Amino acid sequence: MTLPNVIIHRMSLEPGDLVVVSDHGRTHVQRSLNEDDMLLGIVSTRPAFIAGRPATSTYPIALSGRVPTKVSSMNGAIKAGDPLAPTSIPGVAAKAVRSGPVVGLALEDFDGAEISKIEVFVNPNYWVNEQEVAEQEDPEVSSEIVVSQGKQGFATISAGAKKVRIEFPTLNAYPNVQVTPRGSTGGAWWTDGYSDSGFEIIMQETQDHDVVFAWRVEATTGRDVMRMSDGTYATVDPLTGMPTDWVTTSTEPIVDEPEPPASPTTTEPIIETPEEMPEVEEEFISEGEIPVVSPTSTEAS
Repeated sequence: MTLPNVIIHRMSLEPGDLVVVSDHGRTHVQRSLNEDDMLLGIVSTRPAFIAGRPATSTYPIALSGRVPTKVSSMNGAIKAGDPLAPTSIPGVAAKAVRSGPVVGLALEDFDGAEISKIEVFVNPNYWVNEQEVAEQEDPEVSSEIVVSQGKQGFATISAGAKKVRIEFPTLNAYPNVQVTPRGSTGGAWWTDGYSDSGFEIIMQETQDHDVVFAWRVEATTGRDVMRMSDGTYATVDPLTGMPTDWVTTSTEPIVDEPEPPASPTTTEPIIETPEEMPEVEEEFISEGEIPVVSPTSTEAS
């Protein structure tokens, strides 16, 4: 089924264009512009039935049926039966690779390098990628996303999950990240997936409880330095975080050796000898009397 719609748009529509509702006025449509546009239908080539009265600047829009549709292989080769989604190319569809709006199902294969037309069964709806849902529900690969308006905060890896991604306003530079767990963690954990607007915290093993991390991030500058344990260091590229211009510091450390202790001064001990005592002569006077001891005199008598 098709119906005409009045178009007020800078570009005229062409048969095969994907269209969405426009805010230009009542019953106005325009080309789709991105992957998230909710589609109305496709500009018809040879409508079998037209509802309403054709007029100047109106286009027949196919709401169902088989319609030649503009497609691209930008999301991979299209196989018959593949759901087709809008793209960033105005009015052009491609193979749907993630959950979102689709315009219908491909009735032909296509793998060309240029934009072309194939037959499409028109059925605008919202398509769910079952594989994408299964991966999100698998605790081995499931992850949360924490969006922050600042450069610090908290992130939680839920019980049974292994990682969480933190996103923040772009730094326009490589992030210098600091992360601290707020509680017990069984097994190793690390950070990865760096960009100027986010990074990931990953755990080696799933936990049976939620694990909270505190994080802080700063922009790397051309003044930041990476130091190595061997004494070398280098400035860091603020866009890639990689070291450049290695510098070697002194090779041998300077060690102050202590002065040897002073040798003790050895002297001969001074031994005082008593003065030579004069010889003593004993003289016995008589029995019963006390002997008198007198020093020997060297003088002449």
